[in-house]
Amino acid sequence: MTLLTFARNSTALTRCAALLLCFAANLLPGIASAQAPAASGEAVPKMAAEMIPDDAIAAVFMSPTRMMKSPDWEMMPVEVLQAVALENLGIDPYQVDGITVMGGVPGLNGPVGGAVIEFNRDVAVESLKFIDELREGEYLGMKVYEIPENPPLRLHQLNARTWLIGVGGYVKRMAQANQFPKGKLAELATKINAPDGITVIASLDLVGPMITGLLQSVEGQIPPPIKDVVKIAQWTDAIYINTVIAPLGGSTKISLLAKDAESAAELESLINRSIDFGAQAMIATMRSEMDLEDPVQQSFISYMNRVSKVFTEAMRPKTNGTVVRVEINSSASVASTGVLVGLLLPAVQAARTAARRMSTSNNLKQIGLAMHNYHSAFKKLPAQAITNDDGEALLSWRVAILPYIEEQALYERFHLDEPWNSPHNRQLIDEMPAVYESLNMVLPAGETVMQVPLGDKDSKEPVFFTKGRQTGFRDVLDGLSNTPMVVQVDPQDAVTWTKPADWEVNLDNAKQGVGAAEPGGFHILLGDGAVIFIAESIDKKLWRAMLTRAGGERVQQGF
Repeated sequence: MTLLTFARNSTALTRCAALLLCFAANLLPGIASAQAPAASGEAVPKMAAEMIPDDAIAAVFMSPTRMMKSPDWEMMPVEVLQAVALENLGIDPYQVDGITVMGGVPGLNGPVGGAVIEFNRDVAVESLKFIDELREGEYLGMKVYEIPENPPLRLHQLNARTWLIGVGGYVKRMAQANQFPKGKLAELATKINAPDGITVIASLDLVGPMITGLLQSVEGQIPPPIKDVVKIAQWTDAIYINTVIAPLGGSTKISLLAKDAESAAELESLINRSIDFGAQAMIATMRSEMDLEDPVQQSFISYMNRVSKVFTEAMRPKTNGTVVRVEINSSASVASTGVLVGLLLPAVQAARTAARRMSTSNNLKQIGLAMHNYHSAFKKLPAQAITNDDGEALLSWRVAILPYIEEQALYERFHLDEPWNSPHNRQLIDEMPAVYESLNMVLPAGETVMQVPLGDKDSKEPVFFTKGRQTGFRDVLDGLSNTPMVVQVDPQDAVTWTKPADWEVNLDNAKQGVGAAEPGGFHILLGDGAVIFIAESIDKKLWRAMLTRAGGERVQQGF
């Protein structure tokens, strides 16, 4: 992380390239190597458990020096990598015994975490080739070198053989960790002895309720066979992962430390169902895309069925008391690895889609809160467009609510008396706030599908927003909890976020332009601030009734 940050900020292109190579030399092979056992009497690198603060929730460990000495990497150009590292960093990777990276729960000021770099001989921070480009200073009584970031990264030499790198105050917390009782993660780290490859440990005691809440918020979108995934944090105390990938093989070990024997049994059952679901979904997808009358394609499906059974059985978990372990050993080809990934891909994709959908829902909730705060300040909602004295539309309502989504500074940079595409305002298009994003679709930079339903001022059946007029909550006679205030339109109808353009509703064809924003439907923000997901199959008459704000229809929410 630190080297990449420096490379990104360096002015010399050649140095950037060299630093990236060094980063790969130090870190990536640690993931992709089978380490040699330590020689008799040789100290074995270990995770820096004594420097893990009590609020840390996850840690990663790797040993570059063990990687460089591994017999599996005798044919790798380690001499070249060593020379590049010395030339550009002033660090010999053979001297780096261990790197322990850790992180805590992100706070209001951003991420918190750090890294401990341990050497097998004395190495001074001042030996870094680019030390003059860092800002020397003091932080909480410690001499540090700051790497310009927001928040800043701080580098501190704890002793002759240990460096600390931290963000969010973690330099001090790591340095003083041994002065306080150990947290759950540190206790776990003390039990890890001589890990090969890359090792990850995570404790769920501090984040379990948060994970459970997030999963429960998307429970309705999780396929029934794996719906119990919402309980995984309730059953699990910690997770341990160790991955070793050698050029011709390797292994992955995943251990879930359950709260009790009953929880372990539930976890084993969930993993087995997830494996079966992934295999079935993969085969079903392949069948849907093949000609089942073609004998060759039929034989390929038979082959995939046979191979998937081999892989699924190899992945079955084993339970010993409160530990549920999945171990995968492979000396197979890349093609076989692809099959293995394919088995779990449907489940992973479903989880990723659900997570992105949840993020989009949260974005709409922030927009709803901004609308309500704006209404509280002005006793009316923002107009669909900011206009000039002649009534010409200049900028979108999305610009008008910027101060209410913590974007006051961006709002003040707009020329509100100029159109959205004026030479000045056009420069701000690429700074679209994240609340206007929909993560399950790819749009050009600065475009959004977050739009208000817009109707003509002379319409006898008005929707939430009207051209040339401002709406107040009192105008929504059908009830704020029944009427859409913002909707996700289809991707092809996305607009530049600053442009005063929105979804112009045609009540005769109310579903035109909506229904395909997300897999299976689209989100809407109701007038009361609630966000719900509308299935693409929603009845046309029901959707039309929902859109009008003063139609007097009785809407039964069950969509």
